[in-house]
Order: sequence, then structure tokens, then C-alpha cells
Amino acid sequence: ILSTLRNMSFCERALRAGDWAKGASALGTTVRGKRLGIVGAGSIGSELARRANAFGMTLCYHGPDQKPALEAELTIEYYKNFQDLLGSADVVALTCPLTESTRHMINADSLKLMKQSAYLINTGRGELVDESALADALENGVIAAAGLDVFENEPEVNPKLSQLDNVTVTPHIGGATVECRRA
Repeated sequence: ILSTLRNMSFCERALRAGDWAKGASALGTTVRGKRLGIVGAGSIGSELARRANAFGMTLCYHGPDQKPALEAELTIEYYKNFQDLLGSADVVALTCPLTESTRHMINADSLKLMKQSAYLINTGRGELVDESALADALENGVIAAAGLDVFENEPEVNPKLSQLDNVTVTPHIGGATVECRRA
């Protein structure tokens, strides 16, 4: 989320190419005050909510079940309707499992429901997102940017996505820490 909203990938590419000014002038946006919509508030989504809360984000979530304990712990709003969450959130984070009902839940139609200034973050499963539709949406300004740690056809990355400046891509490293692997 931080890397995507702050344009870190673009800025790093500019700096590595020797263009300090290009990287330094690429304004990002802060997470404080942004509305984070978490799709899938299981263990990973709940941990994301806790961390985002510490950064001053307002929180909402969607999933098959409401989480009263999470709502009691954090100020987080439940959205029964996925489409309503898409229209409300500044940042949509996918942390849900891949099922037949979630495959391509982010597609051309759902992307149009998001704010033009919205960011999509996928750390769940690659096939939650129709990457061709996402690439088109990003090229045409339907949404602002995307951060992707998982891909529809891993380990291959859609070439259009890897060439766009408003996409942060990482090679499925969400759990790639010494501590996580030991656990």
C-alpha cells in the first residue's frame, strides 16, 4: 500500500536510470485519512486492518461473514455488498481466498465501480483479478494505480502491467521474511 500510493517503484526506476529530478518530482499520496476497503477479513485481512489503523486509515471490509470481534477492536465498518465497498474505498486490498465465486472478482465492471482516484492492492491470489481488464483500466485512468504481489499466471506477469508506471509489482514476497518462514 505504501509503495503504491507513494509511487516508490516509479521513483526507484527513475533514480536507477540516473534521473533524480524525475523521481523526486513524482508526487504520491499519503495513506493517512484514506479509506481502506479490505476484501477478506480473515487472519491476513485482520492483521492488515490493525496495521492500516496505526497509519491513520479509516477501515471497512467485505466478506461472507461479519466479524464482531474485529469491529469491537477497531473502528471498522462491514459491507455486506462488495460493490458498495468498491465505490466507498480509496484503497481496495484483496486478501481473500480464490474460489469460484471470487475468481476475477476484479474485472472491467467492478473496476468501473471504483473511484477514479482509487488504488487496487492484490496480495491474495492472482486469479482474483482479470489482469487484462486491470491493465486497460490503468491505461485509461479508470483507477489511479495498482500494487500486485500475486499474478493471474504466476510466475509470468502480464507485460502491459509490468510496463505501466502506475503499477507496483513484486514477485509474491508477501510472506518472504525470515521470521515468517521460520513460523
